[in-house]
Amino acid sequence: GIQHHQCYLQDLDVSDNRIGHKGAAALSNSLLTNTRLQDLNLAFNSIGSMGAISIASVLDQNVTLRRLSLRRNGIDNMGACAFATKLPTMRGLKELVMINNPIDHEGSRELLQGLRNNMELVYLHVGDKKSEPILKEIFHWIRLNQAGRRIFRRSDLPLALWPRMLSRLTMDN
Repeated sequence: GIQHHQCYLQDLDVSDNRIGHKGAAALSNSLLTNTRLQDLNLAFNSIGSMGAISIASVLDQNVTLRRLSLRRNGIDNMGACAFATKLPTMRGLKELVMINNPIDHEGSRELLQGLRNNMELVYLHVGDKKSEPILKEIFHWIRLNQAGRRIFRRSDLPLALWPRMLSRLTMDN
């Protein structure tokens, strides 16, 4: 399987296979040891928040997974909060798709909190239409990450200066 050290699988699409939260838990165990998988599509699998919690719990230890789609999985605020908690320590994940899940403003707000301390994620799609101000701020932080905010991890400059620097840069152009 994908846990084997000689597994060269880079993209795995198991969308619409009804793996449920138990299948998500099994995949999360594989993500602990797999060093090649870069793209994982789990859309339409009814993993729910329990499955999302399993996946989120290992993503701070997996630095190779770049793209994760959790579209339409019945993930609610509890699952979103699990990702939000792990976002600050995730170093590999660049794209996270969580649209068409029952995540409301509470879950979106938690994701925003985690994103503020994550410098790697360059795409986060939540799709909570009722939380437009929160989504605008998520977009703001994603844009900062796209602009290279992670360079501040290796610098003595205060991280709080980055938004001000970017706003001046965009105002000058």
